[in-house]
Amino acid sequence: MYCPECRCEYEDGIKVCADCKIDLVEGLPPEEIKEDEQIKWVEVCNPLDLNQVIFIKSLLQSESIPFSIEGENLDRLYGPIRLVPLRVFVPRKYAKLALDLLKDLK
Repeated sequence: MYCPECRCEYEDGIKVCADCKIDLVEGLPPEEIKEDEQIKWVEVCNPLDLNQVIFIKSLLQSESIPFSIEGENLDRLYGPIRLVPLRVFVPRKYAKLALDLLKDLK
């Protein structure tokens, strides 16, 4: 049983949310993501190899910047031949900071 307001889960047999004071329901629909809550990712660099990826990760982690690296684990599938370029993405709100950190990367 779930509260449709606060989305808390309750044990069977409980009929009313203790906090919201409304009737519980069997299941909840998926939460809608509002347009302004969606994360917009931007590409900030294209590392040349996995050694550079390690360095980039440490820089971004040191500033608590979330990131995603496309193509990072493909070497495990295809060996050392790089078929897909490495691409580093960060949420748009961190892009300027990430670009400043990575500007001297060659």
